[in-house]
Amino acid sequence: MKDIVLAAQDGNKEAKGQLIKRLEPLIYKMMQKVPKQYRDVDDLYQQSALIILDLLGSYDESKNVTFPAYVKINLNYYYLDMCKLKRVYISLDDNKEDSVPLIEKIQDLTINNQQSNYIERKENINSINNALKTLTNKQKVAVVSFYMQNKSITEIANLLDCSYSTAVKHKTKGMEKIRRNFNNNTWFKNTCSL
Repeated sequence: MKDIVLAAQDGNKEAKGQLIKRLEPLIYKMMQKVPKQYRDVDDLYQQSALIILDLLGSYDESKNVTFPAYVKINLNYYYLDMCKLKRVYISLDDNKEDSVPLIEKIQDLTINNQQSNYIERKENINSINNALKTLTNKQKVAVVSFYMQNKSITEIANLLDCSYSTAVKHKTKGMEKIRRNFNNNTWFKNTCSL
């Protein structure tokens, strides 16, 4: 291999062709590192052969690196750089398919999603208010105080002027009625696992 490299460095065309032929397995092996969407075998082979011929001018045998190793390192960097350059960037401002930029479509989707979430939330609040209307006053005070105002059962018992166990019963019975009203409501089941 050394003789071929030296002859190719001296400008021998036959030696250059022989060198490329000898390094062909390395070229094809290195091509496997290139992602398929960028891999045009003929173009890569030609470009690799040109790089090898250029490397003949910068190769220095005195640095104790074999020519195939030198080629391998340089082809590796070439392929990595090539993949960086061929990355596709999508702009949110440009959209060739229609006149509306992609960024505006995303914002519209977000706004529509927020509006539908607002409507769902409002419907759920109305449903909760309707369910609370079915409770007795003591049950309503117990449920609202415990779940919405974060009061303890002892505080609720003092509010209702009853025993601790009676306050627990008011809260439990109130929640059972609310659950019955929301029996088929998935939002309630997912949000209020009470």
